[in-house]
Amino acid sequence: MSQFEDFDFQRQTIPFVDTPDKVDAVVRQVNEIAGATSSRDRLSARSSTRRMSATIRRDVNALTLDLFQIFIAPLEAELDAKSSHGGPHHGIANSQDYFARMEAINFQPVA
Repeated sequence: MSQFEDFDFQRQTIPFVDTPDKVDAVVRQVNEIAGATSSRDRLSARSSTRRMSATIRRDVNALTLDLFQIFIAPLEAELDAKSSHGGPHHGIANSQDYFARMEAINFQPVA
């Protein structure tokens, strides 16, 4: 979005949309916003399962860009293998380690 300097995008992050109920809630939320405004929303979805991603693309009244699928499908073709669409880095087996990793990538500008 930063490539379009003449637009003032309002960003909202909805983390951990990892169950069908959460997907439904996001679809409802986006569609409510779309119904209340005159402009079409843009949604950058990063769902780790194909089914949830397909549900979002099908049901939401917004442009959807699934950032995982853009890269996963070509990699699957190149490797002649199917992705697990998950992996150990997606789990939160140790929440302290997880939050330490997240904090490590938080960019804080120096004043």
